[in-house]
Amino acid sequence: MSVPENFDLLHTGEADIRRRSLAAIDASEDLSMHARMIEISMTVLTDFAQHHPHAEEDELVMQMLASRLFNSSAAALGLTLRGYYQGAVALMRDILETTFLMDYFWTWPEMVARWRGCDEKQRISEFPAAKIRIALDDRDGFTERGREQHYKLLCELGSHPSYRGFQMMISRPGNLVTVGPFFSEPMLGPVLYELAKVLVHAGSHIRLEERSIADYRLRLAFMDTQADWSDKFFRTKMDRSQIAEMRAVVDELERKGWKAP
Repeated sequence: MSVPENFDLLHTGEADIRRRSLAAIDASEDLSMHARMIEISMTVLTDFAQHHPHAEEDELVMQMLASRLFNSSAAALGLTLRGYYQGAVALMRDILETTFLMDYFWTWPEMVARWRGCDEKQRISEFPAAKIRIALDDRDGFTERGREQHYKLLCELGSHPSYRGFQMMISRPGNLVTVGPFFSEPMLGPVLYELAKVLVHAGSHIRLEERSIADYRLRLAFMDTQADWSDKFFRTKMDRSQIAEMRAVVDELERKGWKAP
């Protein structure tokens, strides 16, 4: 049996949309900043998942979660560039939920063994997404439940069929929903922003143990990019004292002759 011709036709259309998406990013300072934030966050995830040895099973679980975050991020980016904006948002809900779980385990590491050893019924009872969000909000003293609001927005627009979610499938104002992928720069910008937003959160919760100058340089690059991106799009001036300290460490290591592996 041969591969259906429509598969190739769909691929050709997606490739053209991806070309237009990349051209739009290249031509826009804002979109380029989103792209850089996405890229460096994904680099932090894959570095932690692949290049840092684990001493025991619970540490491996954290690396597996980072691997899931990278894979979901790559898939969401691919869907965004190829014009499947709603599908990308659905994956962002997965990224957000996995990031919350990882943050929870960093704070309460004793729960990792319980989580990996429980069956499906126990996992749903003891580690539901809502319980994880509430625990993190209580830890941080957040009473407005912003994590829940963000989570529900991504559910409504992407993960769950909803009437409001149809807006992610409209290629031009006044049009009915579009069947198949489409290019829309007004849609591309907000979706890339949202992907950068969930990924900067994911990247900032990766706890790297710097073992080489490459590790220090990666952390510095992430911190630099995060500060520039946050200043621009959150309109809050980040404290850059930690960045200055990290840059001083990198400069000192370079002075001592440290080389990247």
